[in-house]
Amino acid sequence: MTQSMTAGMNSKITYYRKSSGHPSHTVSSQFTTDAKTTYAAKFGILVSSVEEGKYASNQGVPHGGLTEEI
Repeated sequence: MTQSMTAGMNSKITYYRKSSGHPSHTVSSQFTTDAKTTYAAKFGILVSSVEEGKYASNQGVPHGGLTEEI
């Protein structure tokens, strides 16, 4: 699973998590929540100010830009 997060002038970070097979809606929703929370904590901002990027399942480790495994 991969999904980018950004907020205002802060850098965009693409988060990823390895999963086997197609993740359930519950698992993918938790991944998005974890990514938003991690991003907000990193920049000391409110979770509500984090903008979600495109979510993709069954992806490998993303290349290019800032990436972080969660």
